[in-house]
Amino acid sequence: MEPAPLGGPWQRVERWLEERGRARDLAPPATPADLARAEEQLGTGLHPDHALLLLGHNGSGSFCLPPLYGIVSTDEVVTVWRSKTKGRR
Repeated sequence: MEPAPLGGPWQRVERWLEERGRARDLAPPATPADLARAEEQLGTGLHPDHALLLLGHNGSGSFCLPPLYGIVSTDEVVTVWRSKTKGRR
């Protein structure tokens, strides 16, 4: 599955990082198997925009979007979901 290009704002973030030699700080892409495993554990599909972002970078890696935002990886989304829904199934 070839991911569609992300919108302009994210492309600007990546270009900015590349210009400063920081693109390597972002996590590598998620695989379709990573997405499928997360969706199976969640019991639902990921939002299509989040899935597309994860196919570019499976989490923020060591990069943090200002002020303190990060990309939630496939593993992290499952962990957060479990902590927020504990006992409510």
